[in-house]
Amino acid sequence: MAPHDNLPTSLNQPWLVAAWPGMGHVGILAATFLLEQLGAERIGEVQTESYYELNEVSVEQGLMLPPRRPRGVLYAWRDPEQRRDLVIFLSEAQPKTRGYELCEELVRVAKELGVTRITTFAAMASPLDPSAPSKVHTLATDAATLSRFTGQGAIRLEKGEISGLNGVLLVAGQAEGLPGSCLLGEFPYFAPSLPQPKAAAAILRVFCPALGLEVDLTALDKQAEFVEGRLTELLGELKSSAKAHLVAKPEDAAKPTPEPVATEPQEPSVDPAVIAHVEAKFAETEADRSKALELKALLDEHGLFKDYEDRFLDLFTRGE
Repeated sequence: MAPHDNLPTSLNQPWLVAAWPGMGHVGILAATFLLEQLGAERIGEVQTESYYELNEVSVEQGLMLPPRRPRGVLYAWRDPEQRRDLVIFLSEAQPKTRGYELCEELVRVAKELGVTRITTFAAMASPLDPSAPSKVHTLATDAATLSRFTGQGAIRLEKGEISGLNGVLLVAGQAEGLPGSCLLGEFPYFAPSLPQPKAAAAILRVFCPALGLEVDLTALDKQAEFVEGRLTELLGELKSSAKAHLVAKPEDAAKPTPEPVATEPQEPSVDPAVIAHVEAKFAETEADRSKALELKALLDEHGLFKDYEDRFLDLFTRGE
C-alpha cells in the first residue's frame, strides 16, 4: 500500500465514522449529512482499489472507457472547543471479496490519524410503518461504548447478524485495540432501494449527543417528511395489490357451495408444488430483499403467511 504521508497528524483523539452504500442508503446519508453540517475537510483517500475485482467496463460511442474502481475518501473535522475531533470515511462500494483486508488497511490509516474509537452507520429493515419513528439499534465491542449509545436512546441489539463491512470493521479495529460500535437505523422493509433520511436522522440523534456535538437536522427532517409521504402512498398501493390476490376468481364464485359434511377433523394439507414455490421464493428473497413483496403476496395467496410469519420477519432482523 502507498504511504499516507499527507495525512494530518495533529488531530485531537478523533473518533472514526465509517459508512458504505447499503439498504436505504442510510449509513451514507447520515455520514454525508454529518460532514456537510460540520464543514469537515477532505484530507485524502484510503488506497482501496486493489480490493475490488474488475468485473465490467463502461462503453461510450463504441469505445471502452478507462476502468475506474471505487474510492474511499477521508474527511476530518477539528472541534473548535478542542474536546474530540472526528474522522469520516465514505466509500463508494463494498468489495465482494477481501473485505477484512480492506478494513485492516482502514484501521491502519485510522491509527496513523490517532483515532481512538470506531463507529459505523448502517440500516436495519423492519416491519415499520412509514409514519412511525425510526428506532436505532446498537452493538459495541465493549460495555462502556454500548452504554454511551444506549444512554442516548439506542436499543441494544440482543441477537442478529451485521452483514458487510459495518461489522467487519469493528472486528479489525478490536484486533488493533480500537473499541467500536455500530448504529443501525430502522426503515420499512418494503422499500430497501429508496433513500431513508428518517433512519439517517435517527442515527445522528443518537450519535451526536453521545459525542457532545450540536448538529441542526432540520434539512434532513424535511427530506424525511417528503419520503414518508411517498412511502405511505406506496404502502397503500402494496396493500391494495395484496388484497387483490385474495379476491376469489369469478369462475370460483359462480360455483355452488357444497353442503357441509360431518367428518373427523383433519390437518390442512398444502400442495407440495406450492411449498416448493414458497421455498424457492424464500431463497430468492434471502439473496435480494426487494423480492419480499412477491414472497408476501405468494404467502397471502395461499393463506400461508401465519405459518411462515416468523421466518418471513427474520429476513429483516439482520442489519446491513
